[in-house]
Amino acid sequence: MVAGFLTPLRTEKVGPRRWLLTDDLVFRSELYAGNFVVLRGFQTDFASIPRLFWVIAPKVDAYDAASVVHDAGYGHALYTEQLDRIHAVKHVADNLFLEGMLASGVPGWRARLMYRMVSIFGDPVVHPLRQSAPILTGELLV
Repeated sequence: MVAGFLTPLRTEKVGPRRWLLTDDLVFRSELYAGNFVVLRGFQTDFASIPRLFWVIAPKVDAYDAASVVHDAGYGHALYTEQLDRIHAVKHVADNLFLEGMLASGVPGWRARLMYRMVSIFGDPVVHPLRQSAPILTGELLV
């Protein structure tokens, strides 16, 4: 199994720094040996990168789809292929972010740097998009 996105990222801008997923986004993870789904209707801000660092890592780039998966993991809006909702722990969301970036062709040094930053500074408890998750019934803990 090779990691990669099985569907294209399709969004519509709905605010100054907010995009709405207009189609489901499916990511195949080699690390976790399964497919993860972010449902249409989820809102994202893509990568939450302070403006000071946009020279190294612009707000939007090849890592956009990985950022959506990461936002969904932090926001409790990540599902299995069977549409069981996953309450992803922080390290799972962070690992999927790294795997998604590498699968999208982000250079290894940049992917590892961005992964390290979310590992250190990312906090799912206060993530601003936590409440934008479409909710289905089944839930799993990862």
